[in-house]
Amino acid sequence: MKIAIFTNKTIFLANIHTKITHLDNSFLLNEISEQELFSTLSKMSLNKSPGIDGIPVEFFIDLWDIIKNEMCQIYNGIISNLKLEGNQNLGIITLISKENEDAEKLSSWRPISLLCVDTKILAKLFAERLKMVIDKVIHPNQYCVPNKTIVDCNNQMRDLVYFCNSENLPGCIINLDWSKAFDKVNIDFLCKIMCKMGFSNSFINIILIFYVDRTSKCLINGNLTEDFKIERGVRQGCPLSMLLFIISQEPLYTSIDKCSKILPFKMPNSSLKLQGYADDTNFVLSDDQSICEVFKMVRDFADAAGASLNLNKTKIFGMGLWSGRIRWPINEIKIETQYLNVLGIKHANSYQTSIDTCWSEIHDRIQNKSKTMLNRKLTIFQKSVIINCILTSQIWYRAQTYPLSLAWSKKINRILLNFLWGNKSNPVKHETLTLDKKRRGIIFN
Repeated sequence: MKIAIFTNKTIFLANIHTKITHLDNSFLLNEISEQELFSTLSKMSLNKSPGIDGIPVEFFIDLWDIIKNEMCQIYNGIISNLKLEGNQNLGIITLISKENEDAEKLSSWRPISLLCVDTKILAKLFAERLKMVIDKVIHPNQYCVPNKTIVDCNNQMRDLVYFCNSENLPGCIINLDWSKAFDKVNIDFLCKIMCKMGFSNSFINIILIFYVDRTSKCLINGNLTEDFKIERGVRQGCPLSMLLFIISQEPLYTSIDKCSKILPFKMPNSSLKLQGYADDTNFVLSDDQSICEVFKMVRDFADAAGASLNLNKTKIFGMGLWSGRIRWPINEIKIETQYLNVLGIKHANSYQTSIDTCWSEIHDRIQNKSKTMLNRKLTIFQKSVIINCILTSQIWYRAQTYPLSLAWSKKINRILLNFLWGNKSNPVKHETLTLDKKRRGIIFN
């Protein structure tokens, strides 16, 4: 008699039931054409740092008519041989600082891998193909997929907080923080997840081209270190990384949804247990048992996937009847009572407080940024570019979630006009400034 041994990995994999179709797999394995290659190239961002070969995207675009036949042959050859050559799988790791964190701490810096553009083009091509089918196997409350946006995620969170408080219901949001989330993706477990989702071995082997026999160098003070092997994780800087990461998280999403011990938060016409955007995962719960079960399952998943939960940065926020609550069944996590910052948006239990907190912060940012540039000798046209591209860019993201009131609009306008005219009286009417450029308007266009 055989005894079945169930590990955390097999338990989480067993909860995946959605699959892509045979036609989807055929599409993913299509031969690469010149048209698809150029379409992929056209979608790539310009003026970006290249990899170790120093060749930027612009080179491939400008010389496309000359190199397109050879490029197509090379890429189809790579797919046939399942191997990148030379420096194509070598990344240059450099660090960029995380916003609003202590730059003296190493944890406040994010590693970015600079890859050769010819490698990124191929990765981007398969990322574009993967986007066409990934919604069939990803949880509907994961918003980092095509046809969904970060704004949808923010607005769902806003409506949730508002509903819970208006009905005075018990509720909380737990915002998970994964430590080095992308760097700790277990490639072997990722392949098993993709296999369970119905991806063919042929496509999985193509994905592995970018994750087998890869090496990196670190760029430190302008100098490169020796090569070293990368054994785990997906590279931040690779076009496939985001999609592969959300695939790696899918067993957790489906397992939470299927667990009867974790009760959903009920809203009009719907219920919700969790939602997320990439590595930003939020649980919405209304009883203590569910909170305990969620953390048990998260720990089991971390063990299965090789992930690591950062408890010091994981936050819990009470809503409605639990507003201001400071005692929770999980002691190690950070307790928020005033507001919860999710994806750069601060949600408070009072809707008006959320609005005021949001726009007070933006007002101060614009004011501080304008002060740093006020003494520069700039023409009004140069200043208008700064206003449109730098100062007011702070506004648009948050305005899609919390409305900009007339009072805050006037305060922000005053800062912008003071910057434009150097704290002097305005010689041109505000209505004229905001006209279309063809009618000699210069700002807010």
